Amino acid sequence: MKIREVLEEIRQLKPSQIAEEMMIRWLSDLDMRIFEEVIVQRVPDEDTPETFEPYTAESAETVLLVKEPDAREVYRWWLEMQIDLANQEYDKYENSASLFNTALSTWRRKYARTHRQLENIQFYYG
Repeated sequence: MKIREVLEEIRQLKPSQIAEEMMIRWLSDLDMRIFEEVIVQRVPDEDTPETFEPYTAESAETVLLVKEPDAREVYRWWLEMQIDLANQEYDKYENSASLFNTALSTWRRKYARTHRQLENIQFYYG
């Protein structure tokens, strides 16, 4: 899923006065966190980037790190959560945060099942 696609979808689902550049920064913050906390801890595959470069206003065609089918939920609820927080809509924020955390946890579990941990795994038989 590309940044542009996420932004188009969020504009339809949750119109706001938040600048597109700010939403791109929020997406960059999330993907940096995902890269550092999840992706670099696992054995890479052919789609795994070696480094993470923060997104800029010119990054609209960049493909985000979380792949479908999970991408839509993870990025939607992340942006909704950030918009709610920026608008000081704390009840909505709590709901969006809960939905985001569920979506991210689901993706993390799937990623962990399909990408081995980088550390040497030792088996002990006793």
